[in-house]
Amino acid sequence: LYTHENLPISNVQKFDDTICQLLMCTSEASKLIICVLYRPPDASYSSFKSCLEQLHDYVTDQDDYETCIMGDFNLPYINQDPPGQSEDLLLSFMSDHLSCQYIDTPTRKDNVLDLLISNSEGLVSHVLATDTGMSDHRLIEVFLSIDPCHPNISTPPTFDEESFRSLDFSKADYCQDTSLG
Repeated sequence: LYTHENLPISNVQKFDDTICQLLMCTSEASKLIICVLYRPPDASYSSFKSCLEQLHDYVTDQDDYETCIMGDFNLPYINQDPPGQSEDLLLSFMSDHLSCQYIDTPTRKDNVLDLLISNSEGLVSHVLATDTGMSDHRLIEVFLSIDPCHPNISTPPTFDEESFRSLDFSKADYCQDTSLG
Protein backbone atom coordinates (compact mmCIF):
# COMPACT_ATOMS: atom_id res chain seq x y z
CA LEU A 1 0.00 0.00 0.00
CA TYR A 2 1.45 3.31 -1.06
CA THR A 3 0.11 6.54 0.38
CA HIS A 4 0.64 10.15 -0.59
CA GLU A 5 3.16 12.09 1.48
CA ASN A 6 0.37 14.48 2.49
CA LEU A 7 -1.74 11.63 3.84
CA PRO A 8 -0.30 10.72 7.22
CA ILE A 9 -1.34 7.26 8.34
CA SER A 10 -1.20 5.66 11.74
CA ASN A 11 -2.24 2.55 13.61
CA VAL A 12 -0.80 0.25 10.93
CA GLN A 13 -1.65 -3.39 11.58
CA LYS A 14 -1.37 -6.49 9.48
CA PHE A 15 -2.61 -10.04 9.34
CA ASP A 16 -0.72 -12.76 7.49
CA ASP A 17 -1.30 -16.43 8.18
CA THR A 18 0.65 -17.40 5.01
CA ILE A 19 -2.68 -17.79 3.20
CA CYS A 20 -4.74 -14.58 3.54
CA GLN A 21 -3.08 -11.21 3.93
CA LEU A 22 -4.49 -7.97 5.28
CA LEU A 23 -3.01 -4.52 5.83
CA MET A 24 -4.98 -1.94 7.81
CA CYS A 25 -4.19 1.71 8.54
CA THR A 26 -5.94 4.87 9.62
CA SER A 27 -5.90 8.44 8.41
CA GLU A 28 -6.78 10.39 11.54
CA ALA A 29 -7.17 13.70 9.66
CA SER A 30 -9.73 12.22 7.26
CA LYS A 31 -11.29 9.82 9.79
CA LEU A 32 -10.74 7.11 7.17
CA ILE A 33 -9.71 3.48 7.61
CA ILE A 34 -7.87 2.08 4.60
CA CYS A 35 -7.50 -1.70 4.24
CA VAL A 36 -6.02 -3.93 1.56
CA LEU A 37 -6.89 -7.62 1.58
CA TYR A 38 -5.68 -10.57 -0.49
CA ARG A 39 -7.51 -13.89 -0.39
CA PRO A 40 -6.02 -16.54 -2.70
CA PRO A 41 -8.44 -18.63 -4.79
CA ASP A 42 -7.75 -21.76 -2.72
CA ALA A 43 -7.91 -20.06 0.69
CA SER A 44 -9.49 -22.12 3.41
CA TYR A 45 -12.64 -20.98 5.14
CA SER A 46 -10.81 -20.80 8.48
CA SER A 47 -8.04 -18.58 7.09
CA PHE A 48 -10.53 -16.15 5.54
CA LYS A 49 -12.60 -16.16 8.71
CA SER A 50 -9.52 -15.28 10.82
CA CYS A 51 -8.67 -12.49 8.39
CA LEU A 52 -12.18 -11.01 8.57
CA GLU A 53 -12.16 -11.31 12.37
CA GLN A 54 -8.99 -9.19 12.47
CA LEU A 55 -10.62 -6.68 10.15
CA HIS A 56 -13.77 -6.65 12.27
CA ASP A 57 -11.77 -5.91 15.44
CA TYR A 58 -9.85 -3.10 13.74
CA VAL A 59 -12.93 -1.44 12.26
CA THR A 60 -15.02 -1.87 15.42
CA ASP A 61 -12.39 -0.06 17.51
CA GLN A 62 -12.91 2.99 15.27
CA ASP A 63 -16.60 2.75 14.47
CA ASP A 64 -16.98 6.49 13.82
CA TYR A 65 -14.57 6.28 10.86
CA GLU A 66 -15.40 5.66 7.22
CA THR A 67 -13.88 2.47 5.86
CA CYS A 68 -12.40 1.70 2.47
CA ILE A 69 -11.57 -2.01 2.11
CA MET A 70 -10.15 -3.13 -1.21
CA GLY A 71 -8.35 -6.07 -2.68
CA ASP A 72 -8.42 -9.34 -4.57
CA PHE A 73 -11.00 -11.45 -2.74
CA ASN A 74 -11.15 -14.22 -5.37
CA LEU A 75 -14.84 -14.90 -4.77
CA PRO A 76 -16.26 -15.30 -8.30
CA TYR A 77 -19.53 -16.82 -7.06
CA ILE A 78 -20.46 -14.17 -4.50
CA ASN A 79 -23.72 -13.47 -6.33
CA GLN A 80 -24.83 -17.09 -6.64
CA ASP A 81 -27.83 -18.24 -4.66
CA PRO A 82 -27.11 -19.63 -2.16
CA PRO A 83 -23.59 -18.27 -1.71
CA GLY A 84 -20.71 -20.52 -0.67
CA GLN A 85 -19.25 -20.51 2.85
CA SER A 86 -16.57 -17.88 2.21
CA GLU A 87 -18.94 -15.74 0.17
CA ASP A 88 -21.51 -15.90 2.96
CA LEU A 89 -18.82 -14.96 5.48
CA LEU A 90 -17.99 -11.79 3.52
CA LEU A 91 -21.64 -10.91 3.00
CA SER A 92 -22.26 -11.28 6.76
CA PHE A 93 -19.26 -9.04 7.49
CA MET A 94 -20.62 -6.42 5.09
CA SER A 95 -24.07 -6.63 6.64
CA ASP A 96 -22.69 -6.33 10.19
CA HIS A 97 -20.76 -3.19 9.20
CA LEU A 98 -23.47 -1.68 6.99
CA SER A 99 -21.14 -1.82 4.00
CA CYS A 100 -21.61 -1.91 0.24
CA GLN A 101 -19.45 -3.29 -2.57
CA TYR A 102 -18.80 -0.81 -5.41
CA ILE A 103 -17.13 -2.80 -8.21
CA ASP A 104 -19.81 -3.86 -10.69
CA THR A 105 -17.71 -4.69 -13.74
CA PRO A 106 -15.54 -7.79 -14.30
CA THR A 107 -11.99 -7.39 -13.03
CA ARG A 108 -10.56 -10.65 -14.37
CA LYS A 109 -12.10 -12.35 -17.40
CA ASP A 110 -15.87 -12.38 -16.68
CA ASN A 111 -15.53 -12.35 -12.89
CA VAL A 112 -15.61 -9.61 -10.29
CA LEU A 113 -12.72 -10.75 -8.09
CA ASP A 114 -11.38 -7.37 -6.97
CA LEU A 115 -13.72 -5.66 -4.56
CA LEU A 116 -14.09 -2.23 -2.99
CA ILE A 117 -16.15 -2.24 0.18
CA SER A 118 -17.13 0.84 2.18
CA ASN A 119 -19.46 1.71 5.03
CA SER A 120 -19.94 5.22 3.65
CA GLU A 121 -22.58 5.56 0.97
CA GLY A 122 -21.11 8.77 -0.43
CA LEU A 123 -17.38 8.00 -0.16
CA VAL A 124 -16.96 6.45 -3.61
CA SER A 125 -17.94 8.74 -6.47
CA HIS A 126 -16.69 6.73 -9.48
CA VAL A 127 -15.02 3.41 -10.29
CA LEU A 128 -13.22 2.64 -13.54
CA ALA A 129 -11.80 -0.74 -14.66
CA THR A 130 -9.39 -0.80 -17.61
CA ASP A 131 -7.28 -3.50 -19.22
CA THR A 132 -3.56 -3.38 -18.62
CA GLY A 133 -0.67 -5.42 -19.97
CA MET A 134 0.87 -5.62 -16.51
CA SER A 135 -1.63 -8.09 -15.02
CA ASP A 136 -4.37 -10.57 -15.84
CA HIS A 137 -6.64 -8.36 -13.71
CA ARG A 138 -8.03 -5.06 -14.90
CA LEU A 139 -6.67 -1.87 -13.34
CA ILE A 140 -9.22 -0.46 -10.90
CA GLU A 141 -9.31 3.30 -10.41
CA VAL A 142 -11.42 4.61 -7.57
CA PHE A 143 -12.42 8.23 -7.22
CA LEU A 144 -13.41 9.33 -3.75
CA SER A 145 -15.82 12.13 -2.98
CA ILE A 146 -13.30 13.53 -0.50
CA ASP A 147 -9.66 14.45 -0.77
CA PRO A 148 -8.12 12.50 2.11
CA CYS A 149 -4.95 14.59 1.88
CA HIS A 150 -6.93 17.79 2.48
CA PRO A 151 -10.03 16.93 4.47
CA ASN A 152 -12.61 19.64 4.90
CA ILE A 153 -12.47 21.18 8.31
CA SER A 154 -15.86 22.52 9.17
CA THR A 155 -15.72 26.08 10.45
CA PRO A 156 -18.78 28.08 11.29
CA PRO A 157 -19.48 30.99 8.95
CA THR A 158 -18.89 34.55 10.07
CA PHE A 159 -21.35 37.33 9.26
CA ASP A 160 -21.18 41.09 9.28
CA GLU A 161 -22.80 42.33 12.50
CA GLU A 162 -25.06 44.64 10.47
CA SER A 163 -26.49 41.84 8.31
CA PHE A 164 -29.74 39.97 8.90
CA ARG A 165 -27.79 36.70 9.14
CA SER A 166 -26.01 37.91 12.27
CA LEU A 167 -29.27 38.06 14.27
CA ASP A 168 -29.40 35.40 16.98
CA PHE A 169 -33.06 34.44 17.30
CA SER A 170 -32.27 31.91 20.03
CA LYS A 171 -31.91 34.86 22.44
CA ALA A 172 -35.27 36.41 21.56
CA ASP A 173 -37.97 36.58 24.22
CA TYR A 174 -41.04 35.40 22.35
CA CYS A 175 -43.24 35.50 25.45
CA GLN A 176 -42.77 39.24 25.99
CA ASP A 177 -45.85 41.42 25.46
CA THR A 178 -45.47 42.92 22.00
CA SER A 179 -48.68 44.99 21.90
CA LEU A 180 -48.25 48.51 20.64
CA GLY A 181 -50.73 50.00 23.09
